[in-house]
Amino acid sequence: MILWNLKNNSTEVISFQGELALKDFNRKDYGVVNTPPKTAKYIIRRLGSIKKNQKILDPCTGSGVFVKKLLEFGIGNDQIFSYDINPGYKPDLLHNCDKGLPFPDNSFNFAYSMGVIHHTPNPQRAIDEIYRVLKKGGKGHIMLYHKYSLNRFVHLLLKKPYENVRNINELKKDAHFIYTFSKSQLKEMFRKFEHLNIKIEYLYGAGWGNIYNFIPKLIYFYLSKLFGWHLSVFFQK
Repeated sequence: MILWNLKNNSTEVISFQGELALKDFNRKDYGVVNTPPKTAKYIIRRLGSIKKNQKILDPCTGSGVFVKKLLEFGIGNDQIFSYDINPGYKPDLLHNCDKGLPFPDNSFNFAYSMGVIHHTPNPQRAIDEIYRVLKKGGKGHIMLYHKYSLNRFVHLLLKKPYENVRNINELKKDAHFIYTFSKSQLKEMFRKFEHLNIKIEYLYGAGWGNIYNFIPKLIYFYLSKLFGWHLSVFFQK
């Protein structure tokens, strides 16, 4: 995996120790919610064939679930460009994708972000930056929160934070920025892209306890398409 070093404007090739990173980022003081490995696998397959000379951008690495799954798919370390704003991940990578990615135009064949851009101060700027660094024909996936979802309605009704419902981190606070969007809003925000496919998914997760366990799966998937919490955006430049 290639990490961008902002201090000396250079890249650093490292081997990714997935299990160690996952263990570290599961610590309660971070309050991190990891991308399920099955979800990462699904996204990679939807992106299509990744050739050996193609480059992939993961601008918000977190615990590295997506990167680990890419390596399992046989993608080379030198193809994956990744960084994260969290100083616990890499102290010299304090950067935010909505302030401008540190890469030239038309640098990548693929880009991915799962549930991060809606936590940045300027989501539109982040989307525009991903567009800028993608090559013509480049593909990507971004997950953003759905404004008209069952999960949002329940959180508003109960006045519960979205990212820290059970006060599992030391700050006992929610994320600093949380934006939700409609499909029509995202169509406008992604208007520069040549192809766009937006799917409503994920009605609610295991955090709902017994409700999640006992609802029939067919009903769950049907309602997910109408009132899901995730807007899964697949795009091509």
